[in-house]
Amino acid sequence: MEAMSSEAPWAGRQCRGRRAAAVAVVLAGWSAVGQPARAETWHGSMAAASDKVLRGISQTDGEAVLMLDAYRRADTGWAVAVGWASPVYRLQGGKDEWTFGLSQVWQLDPDWVLQAGAGVYRYTGDPGVRLRSYREFSAALGWQGRLQATLSVAPDTTGYAAGGAITNGRAVTFELGAHQRLAGRLVLDLGAGYSNLQAIQGRSYAYGSAGLSWGIGAAQASLVRIDSSAEARGTVAAPRAGGRWVGSLSWSL
Repeated sequence: MEAMSSEAPWAGRQCRGRRAAAVAVVLAGWSAVGQPARAETWHGSMAAASDKVLRGISQTDGEAVLMLDAYRRADTGWAVAVGWASPVYRLQGGKDEWTFGLSQVWQLDPDWVLQAGAGVYRYTGDPGVRLRSYREFSAALGWQGRLQATLSVAPDTTGYAAGGAITNGRAVTFELGAHQRLAGRLVLDLGAGYSNLQAIQGRSYAYGSAGLSWGIGAAQASLVRIDSSAEARGTVAAPRAGGRWVGSLSWSL
């Protein structure tokens, strides 16, 4: 994963992948923790969104994106996942994002669920875009499928300090999420997070989101408002970090 200062030659981002058939538009978004598992078979989703915003910063410079995800979860709680998104970082010479994940879920009691996971994120395109590839390790604690806290560590985050110097180090992110059914098929999702980039000479920032989603059968539509302090903190430029609305349509397979 990469992050950048305001002096960087091109603006970067902090991002988080979602490992199990997720539309990555909700900040501190809702993951599979606390959700029912469909075991020992492959499942997936396809989605189109007006932007791909992860941890408060756009990966697509405000352009629409297509996403595909597939995952398989065993009765033992282990799960594997693969995802694809395009276009990503097109204005910087990027093409595709590929994600590969492995996770384990433990049901602590009827209400509490613990999940630990590891992911690899790879980008295709120009050499500068490929430098953004990273690994991430995370742990999440969920309650009744309604509340979730997540701690993520990316040990090989790439950053760009003043003068264009490249740094490499650890980025740490903490996120809180809430998921509440309002009426019928209408659901409210709230999220907030903080990315600590001090280890790579970056400028740490906070972000948050609030959105509504509505689903029927395998289809789901969502509208999310996303804001962050990344622009004010000088982490990235306004087009990447400014407040925005993101809409998406997804279909579970």
